[in-house]
Amino acid sequence: MKKKKYLAIGGACVVLTLGAFFSTQNKGKSDDNQNISKAAGAVTNVENTTSEGAAGSSNNGEATTEKSEGGEGSGEINDPETKEIATPNKKLTKYEKYKETLKGMGVVDLGDIDVEALYVHETMDKKSKTVGYIPHGGKMKILEKLDDNNWYKIKSGKIKGFVRSKYVLTGKKMKEAIVYNKDVIAHVEGENVGILGKANRDSTVVAIGYKEADYPIEAFSDNRKYAYVERTATITGWIPISKIKIQVTCPKAMDKEEFKEYQREYSEKEKKELESYLSISLQPTGNSLLDSIIKLVSHNESGNFKSARNPITGGEKTITVGAWQWYGENAHNILRQICNANRDKAAEIIESAFAGRRGRDKAEKLYEDILGSKNWVNEKRLFSNEELIAVKGLLGSDQGVKVQSSKIQSDIQAKVTVAIRTYNLSNDALVAYFCDLFWQNPAQARAVVDECIDHFGGARGFSRARNGLRYLHRKALNNHTFGRFTRRREYTYSYCQRLDEN
Repeated sequence: MKKKKYLAIGGACVVLTLGAFFSTQNKGKSDDNQNISKAAGAVTNVENTTSEGAAGSSNNGEATTEKSEGGEGSGEINDPETKEIATPNKKLTKYEKYKETLKGMGVVDLGDIDVEALYVHETMDKKSKTVGYIPHGGKMKILEKLDDNNWYKIKSGKIKGFVRSKYVLTGKKMKEAIVYNKDVIAHVEGENVGILGKANRDSTVVAIGYKEADYPIEAFSDNRKYAYVERTATITGWIPISKIKIQVTCPKAMDKEEFKEYQREYSEKEKKELESYLSISLQPTGNSLLDSIIKLVSHNESGNFKSARNPITGGEKTITVGAWQWYGENAHNILRQICNANRDKAAEIIESAFAGRRGRDKAEKLYEDILGSKNWVNEKRLFSNEELIAVKGLLGSDQGVKVQSSKIQSDIQAKVTVAIRTYNLSNDALVAYFCDLFWQNPAQARAVVDECIDHFGGARGFSRARNGLRYLHRKALNNHTFGRFTRRREYTYSYCQRLDEN
């Protein structure tokens, strides 16, 4: 649910199958698929400064895999920028009102754990009654830190209760998460407005922002006068903040029936978003098996070619980018290839993301860093909002899509080769299932397939067995790594069954 992607914490929650995962990331909103969280009463209008907080991605209270703490403190307590705007009798700008709504806000972060929501408990005991469910990315108002900060007392929507703090992002990480999850929205007021190529009024209009339309905000200009929005999967630019309302659309806590309805609507929305990205991005290779596996893994990895984010989990040190969530030096190599494909165009795209007197210097530094050889993981290279805008521009450009598509094809071809030549698998369904496992964890994929081959007395017997795919699926679910991704496994199994029937 990217994971954009997720399911429930604090106890066992039934998982609905529709596999997208986040281990990578997730999900863009086009202007045709806006604000499904409204069904759960999620929209917070920033003109009304009584927001309840926000959400990101987290784990289940019963989960065995530890996730990093979402940050210390509640919301904006230690945020100098927020302190500055809290001056009495000062009329707040629209951007300042937006910042005010983030005070005390927390966002659910379920990470890679295959659960859909954080349980809200009646007491500070994960065995106590569940009084509500907050989906991944859902928001809450943190009322109090308790039990040495292991628990938060919270309010979300109409529901009050207690949640495990380790599954809640606050402060800077929370702010990054709500933007990444596309839950900060520009609602166009009044008349149509020009979407600009740069963050200044003299810039060229690259598209029209339509009256009453909602567009995800990816960043704000340094002077806080412009918002960088995504109008469609291929059209982005700057809109004057004076022409919009800034809304935070994270879902709030729900009761059991509301949560079931939310899951259904979210799944439908997610499928439409993925189809829109795949339709503009992936071209057939002419190899039906390769094309099928590319579609499968693209579904499981989110498919957003313009995705780019700083670290979210504790193990990450630098940027993650692209349709298949390439991290670290893989991300660096992708961006380097995009720049080398057309250096003049790349420099132009990067420069358009920066404004102000030092804009050109910043653009040149980023360009040099991308073409350079420094290891971004070792350097712990983080990216400013302007730099992330530039990176997304590169990824979404014609050359960016071509480079990523080529990388996707070569990555999958390499995994197909391992399946066929190393393991002698001759069944398309087994090859496809193996490739998805191998993408997640090569070592564990090898271990699972080795066990299957031994069980059937060799690769030939495994490939010909009528229950070979079912056995592979069961072994994957029982694996300590793959078993955490139940929705991904179930979707992959269903997908590969169709290949087996053809």
